[in-house]
Amino acid sequence: EYDKGFRFSTYATWWIKQAINRSIDDQDRIIRIPVHMGEVVRKVMKTAQYMIQEDDEMPDNKLIAEKLGITEATVKQVFRIAGHPISLETPIGEDGDSYLGDFIEATDVNSPEESAIESSLQMEINTQLQTLNEREQKILEMRFGLNNTQSHTLEQVGNYFGLTRERIRQIEAKALSKLRLPSRSRYLKDYVV
Repeated sequence: EYDKGFRFSTYATWWIKQAINRSIDDQDRIIRIPVHMGEVVRKVMKTAQYMIQEDDEMPDNKLIAEKLGITEATVKQVFRIAGHPISLETPIGEDGDSYLGDFIEATDVNSPEESAIESSLQMEINTQLQTLNEREQKILEMRFGLNNTQSHTLEQVGNYFGLTRERIRQIEAKALSKLRLPSRSRYLKDYVV
């Protein structure tokens, strides 16, 4: 707005600085953080550095949060984000023959015992499903995501069979009641906790 006395260079400088900061945020890290968080990270780090220079000690998160008018949780999150990630391929040990990734526990892997029980349960479920007619089997498989299928809504199953949601619900209820009969459910009761 040159008519108000602002020079173009003032306006252009701001936009250039913002473009540079956004480019750094997009390309500086292995794990990209959102632009708005990049700005918050810069403010928190700059404030922390200033406070360290003033007091010769690291300020606590509460002081930084108060100074910037943000929550303490945001400051904690910023310090977590600001750290640079370490590669899982980082060599560890004197010989460098081990890697950091070798020591991270896989929490989503079942124990051999759990895998055996799960496999046995899957076989028993399939055996019991085979006592139903094909349509009931398919409806239960689709509804509950059995046999490596994704679970579906009543509407989705209804569309697949060309039936209403209500009719699918009725067939599902009937099939489940058949599976609950003592002659069939006794095979599955050992798996129920």
